[in-house]
Amino acid sequence: MRMKKIMALFLTAAMAAGVLSGCGGGNSQTTDNTSADGTSSVETTSAVKNGKDGRTTIRFAWWGGQERADLTNEAVKLFMEKNPDIEVETSFYPWDSYWENLSVASTANNIPDVYQGYIGSGDFQQFMDGGIVEPLDSYAESGLIDLSSISENLIAEGQVDGKLYGLPFGVNTRAMLVAPDIYEKAGLTIPENGYESWEALEADLPKLKEATGKYAAADFLMMEGDVFKYYCRQQGESVYAPEGDSLINFSKDTFNNFYGMKLKWAGEGLIPPYDVSQAENGPEDSSIVKGETAVNIIPASQYANFANAANKELRMIL
Repeated sequence: MRMKKIMALFLTAAMAAGVLSGCGGGNSQTTDNTSADGTSSVETTSAVKNGKDGRTTIRFAWWGGQERADLTNEAVKLFMEKNPDIEVETSFYPWDSYWENLSVASTANNIPDVYQGYIGSGDFQQFMDGGIVEPLDSYAESGLIDLSSISENLIAEGQVDGKLYGLPFGVNTRAMLVAPDIYEKAGLTIPENGYESWEALEADLPKLKEATGKYAAADFLMMEGDVFKYYCRQQGESVYAPEGDSLINFSKDTFNNFYGMKLKWAGEGLIPPYDVSQAENGPEDSSIVKGETAVNIIPASQYANFANAANKELRMIL
């Protein structure tokens, strides 16, 4: 399926940007800081000293697990060492409860000063519509936020209707993850440069299912928001039209072929049922880690988490 080409397109043209966004409010000052691990954070602070010993206190929230929290808190500690007049209070939540917690906090007018989100998501949009997300343009124009080290393409990912609402602190893409031990058991060779087509992948699935005694692949087709975008691009189409009256830019054949493939795989037991896939909770609980499948598509940044949880070789192919 020429995943290498698809992933490059995804990085340059179809990327969802994770952002740290300044919360709207009264008089504020914003500074841009880059941590030791290369992530960028935007600190929005009250102009009045409101913390301990006259220090400014800001609150910062994100989603993720303990490992991510430990790394983020190390970056926050470094930031406070370099900015001793600022105290940062941190909090994090699992993804499935993150936006609920922020929504409750916003209702009580107690939303964190800085928080992680996805530009373009419905959850983030509700905060924009409510006027509680602070545009960052004036801070960039005044020099309080230095955008000189960020590419224009990345800056554009944080803009909505011409206004800058967030700064990307990282980019990600999807990669195919395979289990070499199961491929070997099935007598199959791993395509190191990726499958040339969906049909080529489908041809291997029955043998992989036999080798696992369970399923062949995780239901990565369930991630329609990402995988369907790739599929559309393979057909020379896209999910949404860049301009014009049409809201969509893919054909009926593309839609029917993609979801027909999903239904076929499910009907033949090549992928787990929907309820089984939905019950998975993180890499440790994933079917490829438990040896129940041999193929998955994951965020490339999550490879180490899957590999460590599996305690066996897992390989990414493009």
